[in-house]
Amino acid sequence: MTDTSYRVIVASDNSPVSRKAVHYAVDLCKKLAVPHELEVVFVVALNPLVNPVPFLGDLDRSANVGIENDAKKDLEELRGFLKQFDGVVNYKIVDIKDYTDVGPILETYAEKRAANLFVIGSRNNDGLKKLILGSTSEYCIHHVKCPVVVVKGDYNETKKTE
Repeated sequence: MTDTSYRVIVASDNSPVSRKAVHYAVDLCKKLAVPHELEVVFVVALNPLVNPVPFLGDLDRSANVGIENDAKKDLEELRGFLKQFDGVVNYKIVDIKDYTDVGPILETYAEKRAANLFVIGSRNNDGLKKLILGSTSEYCIHHVKCPVVVVKGDYNETKKTE
């Protein structure tokens, strides 16, 4: 696609709610009357290589091995899930591995790619769960510079609008 294409970026971690976000983005792209690009971004956020507490560094590095193994499996499952959209819309899968939180990685990528629209799913965590786990979608709402669509967990991706 060209630089004048309408660029939609959707974040996916292969969770059920991120799959709903992908469905939403695909449905939207099918309706666009302008040239467009759909980028499905899969992020692997690893623990920092340098730990301020020296004896915990080995724990972080060993945890990264588990994170990478899980991510490899999730990415392959995501690729399988996306096959249903082959021939429906043109898309590309982008996988990013970095040593920081998912939110800033997505923010940087969306800015670098000059996204016109950013789509992300939300598990609708609240209270203590949100405090402990954080909220990538909330981070993106406040930091990604283009419009952000948040697809909620109760979104019915099988309901089609014409």
